[in-house]
Amino acid sequence: MISGIDISKLGYAELKRLMEDAEREVENRKSQFISDLRGEIDQKLFDAGLSIYDLYPELSKNRVAKVVEREAVEKQQVVPKYRNPDNAEETWTGRGRVIHWVLRIAEDRNISVDDIKNDVAFLNPDHPKYETHKQELSK
Repeated sequence: MISGIDISKLGYAELKRLMEDAEREVENRKSQFISDLRGEIDQKLFDAGLSIYDLYPELSKNRVAKVVEREAVEKQQVVPKYRNPDNAEETWTGRGRVIHWVLRIAEDRNISVDDIKNDVAFLNPDHPKYETHKQELSK
């Protein structure tokens, strides 16, 4: 018996609900405990004129490593989705500003950039989703 509740007399649905309520309450109390503890630690560090990095210098190194890792992920090259059929060296991801060769072809052929984006001939066969893009445009 817990806190005056005889769980042996509860049905399945009631026990399930009691467990869910208990789990929710445990999480709430954990969050509150962490918040209170953090406040105490922050106050002690402030009173001592220290930072968490003074106490745990390895956190600073991990933080820098995570920033460097995140920047590397953000700077990953995007495989160009489009390629000039007349010059395979000229490619475009289809993102950001429209690059020179696309504008030149659009002007020379008197078509729009959207026409180029919707033409299978301009898809880059080296793109990992080439077949998918080709099927989408062929519909």
